[in-house]
Order: sequence, then C-alpha cells, then structure tokens
Amino acid sequence: MRPYVIGGSCDRVRQAVESAMIEGVLALPAPLSAHAERCPHCSREVREVESLLRRLRSLPASLDLGPVPGVVDRVLQATATAVQVADGDPGAAHPLTGVGAPTAEGAPPTPGGAPAAAGRRRPPQWRWVLGQLIGVAAALVIAAGGLTLLGLRIHQAVTDASPGSVVEQWMAPLRSWTEALFQRTR
Repeated sequence: MRPYVIGGSCDRVRQAVESAMIEGVLALPAPLSAHAERCPHCSREVREVESLLRRLRSLPASLDLGPVPGVVDRVLQATATAVQVADGDPGAAHPLTGVGAPTAEGAPPTPGGAPAAAGRRRPPQWRWVLGQLIGVAAALVIAAGGLTLLGLRIHQAVTDASPGSVVEQWMAPLRSWTEALFQRTR
C-alpha cells in the first residue's frame, strides 16, 4: 500500500505529473526530483510520463491526431436535428438514440416514441428475495452433506467401521418401505 499524505512529496510529484500531461513538459524541482528517484511509486510514474512525452514528440508533425472531419459534421448535424425535433413533435423519436420524449401520461419513453405498455413493469422484489433464499438453502444443503460425510469419515476412523455399512443400517428401513410401496407396480 502506498503511503499517501496530502501535501507531501508524493502528492506534489503527482500534481507535477498531471500538469505535465496537460502542458507536455515534465519539469520537477530538485527536491521533488530527488524524492522521485528514491520513491518507487513516484519514480515509476515519472518514468511512464517521460516515456509517453518522448513518444509523442517522436511522432511526425504531419500526423493528424484530430477527429475525422466527417464524424464531426455528422455529430453536429444530428445535434441540430435533435434540437429541431425536441422543439417540434414531442412524440417523435430522437435521431441518435431512437427513444421518444416522455409522454403526457407519464409513461416512460420507448424506441420509436410509442408509450410503454401499461402492463410492463419491473419484476417484483419478492423474486429477488426468493432467489437469494434458494441460494442460501442450497448452500446449507451442501454444507450439511459435507458435514455428514465428514462425520462418517471420522466415525470410520474411530470405530474402524466403513461408512457404507453405517449408511446401509440407516437406509435398510427406507429400502424395505420403498420396496413394499412399489412392489405391485411391476
């Protein structure tokens, strides 16, 4: 964890790095430069910014890093159209998003400007609560099964009886009851 003190040397180095990203020049005073050489966090940040600034300076001056002119024109045109639509037809769809303005009835907007169906609502919270309860119940069942298996293994280690024979003794009444119940279904 990096020790961080507001107004400390690390903070002043961070502020110098941020201003270097805006101005394009990283110039640290001697005390901050000495701190950056000693502090592993600050030295890493200073090295990264110096490397970035060096790479940016090495790019050819003829390289245009601005947006593509066609994109700017389309955004300006869509924005102007959106303002005209908002002033004109309140039910019309927005040209960029395709979502209409809110209707007078208070129904939320939908794509194409049509009001939302009255029967569509957010699912009730009880479904979320039920899902959480099912998850907790499943975790409890798994934990109970694991503890039972652990208990059987400990019982086997202490009494030298295999868990299979212990389970067989527990399951014998259930097996005979099940066979009696389904005897006439064959």
